[in-house]
This record gives sequence, structure tokens and C-alpha cells, in this order.
Amino acid sequence: MSCSRDYSNSLFWIDADYRVRVAEDFGELSSGDYGARRFEGQELRLPQRREWWPGMKNLAAQQRGSHA
Repeated sequence: MSCSRDYSNSLFWIDADYRVRVAEDFGELSSGDYGARRFEGQELRLPQRREWWPGMKNLAAQQRGSHA
């Protein structure tokens, strides 16, 4: 799985609570320990300095692309 390709194709995104979300219609050939769904709902490990966190405007734009 190419994470950057899947992110660009809106198969997963980061929500406003900095948690990973996977598109409901995302189909994978396998699941469990190696599938993308294992990341659903997991919180990002963010830097201690808040100014280094991903920008909410950027995250919101990606999320709008995923379920417009």
C-alpha cells in the first residue's frame, strides 16, 4: 500500500481531533494486522510544539476532498 497515494486519493484522512480516518468504501484485499483499517481512529503522535502541528485548514481541505 502506498500511503501517500491513498491519502491523495482520499482513502484516508486526518480529522479535526488529529485521528486517522479510513473511507467507509475503502476496499482492501487483506485486513487485520497488515490492512489500512487497523489505523482507523488512531491518534497522531504530534510534536510537543503546537506550531509544528499540521494546519487545520490543510486537514479540512483534504477531508472535504474525501467525502464531498
